[in-house]
Amino acid sequence: MKGFVKNSVSKDVNEQLMNEFKTIGTINSNVSNKQVYENLKLLDPNGNFKNGAVLFFGNEPEIYFEQAIIRCVEFDGIDKRYINDDKIFGGALYLQYKQAIQWLKKKLNVRYDIEGQGSGPRKENWEIPETVFKEAIINSLAHRDYYDKGAVTTIELFDNRVEITNTEGLVSAIHSSDF
Repeated sequence: MKGFVKNSVSKDVNEQLMNEFKTIGTINSNVSNKQVYENLKLLDPNGNFKNGAVLFFGNEPEIYFEQAIIRCVEFDGIDKRYINDDKIFGGALYLQYKQAIQWLKKKLNVRYDIEGQGSGPRKENWEIPETVFKEAIINSLAHRDYYDKGAVTTIELFDNRVEITNTEGLVSAIHSSDF
């Protein structure tokens, strides 16, 4: 991949994201990033990054794959007539996922149950369970064709539903009445 090669790791790779990946994956911090790339088969025989490395750990994968973004749109009502909010999230896929979840969290009703008369742990109760969105967004990112121009994952929020789509046919309407 031109422009994203082993010699440009310091500027092209999101080191903070790599460290977070190691923490979440319980990978010892002494394991080198190169070893992680090799274990995940993200390097070609010449030691250059494969496309997966760009999408997973690149600072700006949308430079190489312009469609590697998530677009989140909030509509007023139940059709696409009036737009209240329109955000585009780029960066590594995991960061896009986290930004999309945060966007939904701000837009949907989220209740907090506090146990122990206000001093206990706080539990979030989403209008639509968060796990539904996690599954739908991850599936959409995983099954998107990154070579197809315009293959953007889109999250559309209406008054009565949320639709998560990509151009490869993954369509999912999530209604709060279904839960």
